Amino acid sequence: MLGMRQIAALLLLIAWSGCSEIEIEPAATQGERVEVVVDVDGMVCDACAKAVVDQLKRTDGVVGSACSYQTKTAVITFDAGVTDFETIQARLTAIGFPVQKARDSEAPAEPEVAPTAGDS
Repeated sequence: MLGMRQIAALLLLIAWSGCSEIEIEPAATQGERVEVVVDVDGMVCDACAKAVVDQLKRTDGVVGSACSYQTKTAVITFDAGVTDFETIQARLTAIGFPVQKARDSEAPAEPEVAPTAGDS
């Protein structure tokens, strides 16, 4: 027979499995806020996304984040006066979730214009 703790854990697991995105609230900053979109390797479930967010919560200077295992991405906002991307990257890699900046997180380059039929 299941005990109260086991039932509570089971209910929590069921409720938690319905989450597709985990987010922390932004905090006050001291320096410039930087937002970066990263690809997160190794996430296979909501518990993985929660582990990423929990690690970000414990990282000084991170003021907000959203993470989705389904898209395998995270949006991280941090205070550049307190931390930098390399520190965040090292902390997430240390818990088994290596991250790299997503290609589309950088400003897009100027579009190339192909010559039209009448141009020489």
